[in-house]
Formats: sequence, structure tokens, C-alpha cells
Amino acid sequence: MARPRDFGEAIAALWKRLDLGTAPTGGEAVLRVDGRSLDLRPSPDGTGIRISAELGAVAPGGAGERDLERLLQRATGLLLTNAACLHFDPATRTVFAEGHADLDATPVAFDAMVDQVLDLAVIAPEGTRLESDFRQGVTRRPADDDDDFDNMLILRP
Repeated sequence: MARPRDFGEAIAALWKRLDLGTAPTGGEAVLRVDGRSLDLRPSPDGTGIRISAELGAVAPGGAGERDLERLLQRATGLLLTNAACLHFDPATRTVFAEGHADLDATPVAFDAMVDQVLDLAVIAPEGTRLESDFRQGVTRRPADDDDDFDNMLILRP
């Protein structure tokens, strides 16, 4: 198969590989994986695909800043094994998990980046207001150990 030259060709190849029917046209696509929406857009330099999952909005003020700090603390646990990152849009006060795949990435490499974005996205439930959900403990971690990083165990080979 020929290597994709642009975003449209890469999305068409992905849709064909996943047997999703007619590929979306234009500058973006939405892929649902494990119940979560992933936005696919061309990278700013045009060399790849930006894979993005919205984590939620952060409230203004101190509560929102604490929520953002908790997100960053939780995300540090994935730094050694995950190439996806958190992105904060100050205009909308929204947090995203994002990754990059080359246009001509192999299916295995593209799927791995999708998995890494999803792994990072589970630190906050989709479509929720972060400032309330962190206080209520609506995450995969129990609410009582939100700030208990003193008892973390790091295993090294």
C-alpha cells in the first residue's frame, strides 16, 4: 500500500483498515474507541495526525487550579511509558490528552498512540466538570488517596 501523502489519505486508509465505511472528508475526523471520542486533526506542521481526547473543563479560580495540579500529578505516573501529553487550552479552560502519529505510521504505531492517549485520558471521566468531579472522587482512583503521593512505590529493573 502506498504511503499517505496527506491527512485525508491517512484517514481514508485508517477507515478502510478498521472497516468503518466511508471516511470523513475535510480537516478532521472523530473516532470512537472504548466509548471515548477521539478527535483526529492534521498536526500543525502537516506531517502527522494529532489525536486528542477531551478530559473536561477546569473551573476558574483556586478550585480549578487544584484540579489542574491533580491532573498533572496523576499524569506523571505515565511519563516513562507514555508519549501522550496533557494540553490545557486557556481560552476554554479545557484539558485534553493528546498524541501525535506520523501520516505514514504503521497500524501498530498508530494504534499504540491511540492507546497511549486513552491511557492518559482515564485520569478524568469524559465530558465532566473537573472541579466538581475531583472533589466527589469520580475517577479510577479512590478519592481518599488523591493526594497520597508519599506512599507511592516505584519499581525499577
